[in-house]
Amino acid sequence: MPAPGVGGDVPINGEAGPDEASMVMVLGTATIGNLGAPMLDEDAHQVVHGALDLGVTSFDTAPLYGLGLAERRLGVALRGVPRDSYRLSTKVGRVLVEEPHATGDQWAGFHTASHLRPRWDFSTNGVRRSIEQSFERLETAQVELALLHDPDLSGDADAVPRGLEALDMLRADGLVQRIGVASKDIRALERALDFGGADVLMIPGRLTLINREASAIARRAEASGVAIWNAAPFNGGALAGAPLRASGYGALSDAEAAAFARVRSLAAEFDVPVAPAALQYAARLPAVERLTVGAASASQIADNLAGLRMPLPAVFWERLDAMLESDA
Repeated sequence: MPAPGVGGDVPINGEAGPDEASMVMVLGTATIGNLGAPMLDEDAHQVVHGALDLGVTSFDTAPLYGLGLAERRLGVALRGVPRDSYRLSTKVGRVLVEEPHATGDQWAGFHTASHLRPRWDFSTNGVRRSIEQSFERLETAQVELALLHDPDLSGDADAVPRGLEALDMLRADGLVQRIGVASKDIRALERALDFGGADVLMIPGRLTLINREASAIARRAEASGVAIWNAAPFNGGALAGAPLRASGYGALSDAEAAAFARVRSLAAEFDVPVAPAALQYAARLPAVERLTVGAASASQIADNLAGLRMPLPAVFWERLDAMLESDA
């Protein structure tokens, strides 16, 4: 593979552009939905405004993130911003319903005292209801991308085909421009490609420096003309300096931890920071159209963009590719 030169002489995947780093970056919004820690509304809004100021104009969200909180905060933050100047992606499959007796100030890692709870529904009516709820929270009448969210976790064996059919109706109605599936599960991604009709596969944490389980899916998607949105390139933070066993996507497996040790050793040999290498590796893979990364502040977004633009030695990429090929 050629070495990337994001923001330099060799743009991501060879595509020219005014600023490849900000164009490829999508801000993931789980953090502004209070994932892992509470955040004030004004701080969440500043994250969104900071992204726009830095040239990042694509935002990925979901009803699950803070039980609607991330979508609401994103909608408020984007008030007054021309709608044609930014892009939104959200997800369907979980409809938020009132549960008056729900208690506690946390739910599935999100710090929220909401009385809403998610209910699985990949039916035509459920998918439409989900997107309409999202439109209300996002204060919009259309999104550029809608994705089935974690269909593999629903227990519904037909979630992928039924959900894609429902999304296709929304696309035909002009409510969404593109459709697809967001999942860490290889079988769900395979089923999406088998069924057809998807424009995008969002794959979190499975096309990274330490986990390449979805490599075959990415090659198949490329051959089928389906774009990849590569999400969670830091594997829950491990590749960005978080404690090795404190991944937001669960503890690293033994294989991931061993791969991390090899990558860290090689990076140290060439005095290469691991985080920029992780970002650039995730962005340069075939079929990758966008890189979805969360942030808790504008400074984190700036650091990620700087990492994408950082020149790294060609010999490092040559050694890394050889190491990864030997691991395959």
